[in-house]
Amino acid sequence: MRILPLLALALTAWAADPATTAATTEWKWEKAVAGYEAKDREKPPAPGTIVFIGSSTFAMWKSVTADMAPLPVYNRAFGGSRVEDQVLAAPRILVPNKPKVVVYYCGDNNIGSPTADPQVVLKGFSDFHALLRKELPATRIVHVGIKPSIRRLAAWPTAQKANALVRDFAAKDPLITCVDPASVLLAADGTIKPGIYSKDDLHLNAQGYELMTALIKPAVEQAWKAAQGP
Repeated sequence: MRILPLLALALTAWAADPATTAATTEWKWEKAVAGYEAKDREKPPAPGTIVFIGSSTFAMWKSVTADMAPLPVYNRAFGGSRVEDQVLAAPRILVPNKPKVVVYYCGDNNIGSPTADPQVVLKGFSDFHALLRKELPATRIVHVGIKPSIRRLAAWPTAQKANALVRDFAAKDPLITCVDPASVLLAADGTIKPGIYSKDDLHLNAQGYELMTALIKPAVEQAWKAAQGP
């Protein structure tokens, strides 16, 4: 008569096992990444181009292809993602396209709280970097630091620490260029420039993306030129 209680206990332990849970739970961004894979199968990007990857700051940049013209740009960002998600997505929607330049933006979803650990952002980017260096050792990276935003202003000091950690890490690799959105999104007094955010106070509007274009495009142009070789 003790078989049923023991069986119930065993099933409970099995269900609580992290490996079992991971195997039966779909990755949050599976649909978005699978969508990009389907898009690339239907119309494969030309190899050796420029790929933007990251979270919603890039995913919502609908005019990025036009803003970066005539550079050959593909946008493979997916909104809400974290640094660890970029590591999972890269083998599927980045590496197969063999880009010469990767433009990376991610991290603010990891540190939306002032108590978050900025080391998490560094770990995510270093893992992404290691993957890219293994699969595409000559690919250049333009790393766009975490931007300040009105909604996450309390977490801005944490974001600044994360940006500094990544800059120190990137300094060891001559194929990485870092750009800082704060340099164009903040006024001289350190406050966020008015009229550059959408109604949610988190994502940029058209005027904000104009500022980002002015910051990022020269760095991408320089990386693209260098990637062509002598």
